[in-house]
Amino acid sequence: MVAISWYAFNITQEFFDPFYPGIRYEIGEGLYIGWCSAVLAIAGGAFLTCSCKMGTKEKYPLPLHSRGTVYSGAAPSRSQAASTYGRNAYV
Repeated sequence: MVAISWYAFNITQEFFDPFYPGIRYEIGEGLYIGWCSAVLAIAGGAFLTCSCKMGTKEKYPLPLHSRGTVYSGAAPSRSQAASTYGRNAYV
């Protein structure tokens, strides 16, 4: 945004200077597109900053016990384990 505004300032200064010997440019579509994109970038950064959860507690804490298969304390026999899982069921 700084570069675009600086360039627009230089264009307006040269345009209204009666002693400027060069070509006089006018503010055009490129500058308007640049300003719009800069505003969108700043808004996106602000939204991203506001969405960070720095130093806040979670709304929904993790459960103490995970939901899943409950196994008994006894280890299954080798034949049971082999029949329960397929050949490709390893991690």
